[in-house]
Amino acid sequence: YGTYLGALNVAGDIAQQCAEAVWESGVDVAVSTSMDVDHGTVQPLQELFGEATARPIVPIFVNSVATPLGPLSRSRALGAAVGAYLATLDKRVLVLGSGGLSHDPPVPTLATAPPAALDRIVHGVPMTAEQRMARQSAVSQAAHD
Repeated sequence: YGTYLGALNVAGDIAQQCAEAVWESGVDVAVSTSMDVDHGTVQPLQELFGEATARPIVPIFVNSVATPLGPLSRSRALGAAVGAYLATLDKRVLVLGSGGLSHDPPVPTLATAPPAALDRIVHGVPMTAEQRMARQSAVSQAAHD
């Protein structure tokens, strides 16, 4: 989608402390120190700040693709726990939501994905340039339709 490709400016210490605070509040989360993100993460950063790496961030992902999908109450509990942690910081913080429940793009799920997509979803195998263009075209066509 013509967005930034590369490492982001992740506030690692804050991310770890946030995860610990969320766990202590009773919400289960997983932590990754090596996750690829897509346009849904970097595009808003680029639009707001001019570049995706202009400010330190703590990316938080909520599953909106692989079944079983969690209930909205779990997302709400996660948001409340993150908000309670952020309120303890002596910093100005911008919370930004993108993608997920706001749209339903034509992406494969674990139940419907062909083998190449499963390799991507489950094993993190990167897409080829051709696969990326095909996915982009399918999403653009679905939006047009």
